[in-house]
Amino acid sequence: MDSTDANWQCSGTDAALQDPAACSVFKRAGESFVQRVTGKAYDGSSNAACSLPTTPNYRQDGLVLASAVIAPSGANAGLLSTTSVNVGSGGLGSVAQAQSEVGIFRLTATPPTGAYFGQTAPTGQNNFGRFIPAGFTVSGQALTNRVAAACSSVSTFSYLGEAVGVGFTLQAVNLNGAITGNYRGNYARLNLAPVTGAGSNGLAFGAQSGGSLLNSRLSSSCTSCAAFVSGSSAIQARLSVLRATGSQIDGPFDSASFGLVATDADSVGMRGPDFNWDLAGAPEGVALGSTRLVFGRLQVGNTYGSALLPLPVTARAQMWNGSTFIDHGADSCTPFQVPATVSVNSSNTATLACNGGVGLYGSLAGVNASVGATAAGGTVKLSGGASTLRLSPPTNTGGGYLDLVLAAPDYLKYNVDGVDQSLPGCTTPGDGYLHDDNPRARIRFGVKTNSGVIHQREIY
Repeated sequence: MDSTDANWQCSGTDAALQDPAACSVFKRAGESFVQRVTGKAYDGSSNAACSLPTTPNYRQDGLVLASAVIAPSGANAGLLSTTSVNVGSGGLGSVAQAQSEVGIFRLTATPPTGAYFGQTAPTGQNNFGRFIPAGFTVSGQALTNRVAAACSSVSTFSYLGEAVGVGFTLQAVNLNGAITGNYRGNYARLNLAPVTGAGSNGLAFGAQSGGSLLNSRLSSSCTSCAAFVSGSSAIQARLSVLRATGSQIDGPFDSASFGLVATDADSVGMRGPDFNWDLAGAPEGVALGSTRLVFGRLQVGNTYGSALLPLPVTARAQMWNGSTFIDHGADSCTPFQVPATVSVNSSNTATLACNGGVGLYGSLAGVNASVGATAAGGTVKLSGGASTLRLSPPTNTGGGYLDLVLAAPDYLKYNVDGVDQSLPGCTTPGDGYLHDDNPRARIRFGVKTNSGVIHQREIY
């Protein structure tokens, strides 16, 4: 038994064939090939059956074709598209055959019992393969906005630079779309890790919005990319479209879409692509979903008030609408830590700017921040795009001033001072990125009026 198609056989011991790298690719699962059955005569040598002389007078109908798996070990035998063959003129018989599964298989042709002049002709057999999947499909796609923020209600957006969670099942399939359960172990040749280029062995995630390609700004990581089991892999990943470089601001991207191109070591790609990964030529990927991405910042304003009373200070989320920043009331999820009180001196101003805090100057003392019942050091979340901090009045007489700095998530920092920050642990020194400043405000307790005013009153 053999085939007229190239690379039909992978020779070697059954143990050696457990390594797919030892075998060249024959066909995709479900792809047609020629299976040929030939009557052979024994010549007393140890030559392989295909090298023995042909018996041209052998003719017989109804030989049963079957399949047994050789590799991977313990896998499925698969289904053959054709299950019988007739041997005719010249002792030859051939059929168009297809194997539904991945791997290497021992195909057999068994003549009917006692049907050849009262005798049973011997079974013919040979190894065929390696068979590979016809492609990968995706099912159960789901995006989770602001996945790291663990929002209590579903968010309809994510910030640029913030992770979007994506989950789906990746399946290796044959030409008919059925899962190839043998795609597992060594025979699953897909690197289950993100890669940056479509066509490389791995998971190439892509992002775009309309005609804007965002792949170069896409950061991707696997939180759980499970090994293939029965031809399927459960994928949980995080995707983040980074902010523009330098001091640039862009967006909003109201319908940013994400997609995937999975390619394995045998160049098996996506089946039924509907996502144009590079916005050129034909689609090569599968769509995973879309969402809204916006450039955001956290703001606090300069405030003053009586030295005898608590002072409220409001922190607000804002977003860039394409021309200016506006309050972002849709944010009810961003976390930040209620800042602790520190005394400012020449050696810790950079640390205050990096880590946040209530930075007291001079003789100002006793001012502490809280949000509701949450004291300094606790974590709170914005509600309706805002949160109000309460600063307790100072314990010294005469008041004074302080700098309030909130430790914002990186995706809500902003270019306050036009300088690339250089404190390691707070930013990446020398990266040229200027949106690396925490929100800050100057707060003053005790308002000194103009001493040149002798008397003033309201006139009705």
